[in-house]
Amino acid sequence: MLIKHFYKKTNIIVSAGAGNRVDPTMVTYADLSKTSNCSIAKILRKRLKGLGIFSGIEVVFSKEPPKKEFNNSNIIASAVFVPMSFGCLISYLSYKFICNSMA
Repeated sequence: MLIKHFYKKTNIIVSAGAGNRVDPTMVTYADLSKTSNCSIAKILRKRLKGLGIFSGIEVVFSKEPPKKEFNNSNIIASAVFVPMSFGCLISYLSYKFICNSMA
């Protein structure tokens, strides 16, 4: 509902799933309609489609398929540097959006 509220008003950056990922070089961003290997982005696409939103939302996600063998339990984990990479990329995108809106 937050995304729907702000969709037409401002740029939106969403952080998707970093769980069971180990390679920070696979972290990237794309329009929600172009994400892959991310179950959270897939769920978000489906829910927003029901609200009539198909694109126009930047998503930070990992292209790396989740590692099922990363841990031997049902706990979803990631290497500590992967979520950090998400945060760095979100910071950069926020900076870029702010600077472009001032230009």
